[in-house]
Amino acid sequence: MQIDVTVPLAVAAIIWAAIGGLYGIGVAIMALGYALAVALVVGLPLMIWAFAEAEKEQLRLLEERFHGQLQRSWVPFFSEPSMRFDHHGSEALVTFKRYDDPGTIQMTLDWPDENDHLSIARAGVLSHLGKLAGFQDIQVGNPIFDDAYVVKAMDPDTALSLLTRDVQHCVHAIPEQRNLSIGIRNGQLTVITRYDSSSSEYGSLLDATLRLYDQFVSDATHSS
Repeated sequence: MQIDVTVPLAVAAIIWAAIGGLYGIGVAIMALGYALAVALVVGLPLMIWAFAEAEKEQLRLLEERFHGQLQRSWVPFFSEPSMRFDHHGSEALVTFKRYDDPGTIQMTLDWPDENDHLSIARAGVLSHLGKLAGFQDIQVGNPIFDDAYVVKAMDPDTALSLLTRDVQHCVHAIPEQRNLSIGIRNGQLTVITRYDSSSSEYGSLLDATLRLYDQFVSDATHSS
């Protein structure tokens, strides 16, 4: 939610200049200090309230769209809201971790095989340096995917069987790629992406994550 403060700032500047012209710079500086104090005491809580209301509306729309159960706190702005819903018989849990650095959205779904272990993360400077130093990650044979992501697994053969072309496409299709992390471990698939509290694209992000999950499960079932 964006608020245009150009007009209020212009009016405040005119008033401050008028005070300075009539009563001197000292009185103008004192008036400015009082104005800032009032803005801090009154304006900051109002901004926090408006931010929380906008976010609450986005979460309400998600709850309605996915037929989920939103878990709220008595102090909504200072909590990390979460939502549970059913996806083809698998329980999905979405947590909005706004106080991580940076903030993240984490979605967790049941995975059919507790023995599978796989992690996918966006490639960064450290991963490229690691490759230069001789640390080898799993390569799927698709240069575009191999350059963009770092893949690790306990069993490379299982990882390669899971990372089909369709699954790779679903990974690429996740709209928020910053800080993207995908993991399969202990009978759960977890997808973590950057949380932008001003975004209205939560629905698209969750849709893309569910498509990835469905493709993963479908391909894993057919390969077994």
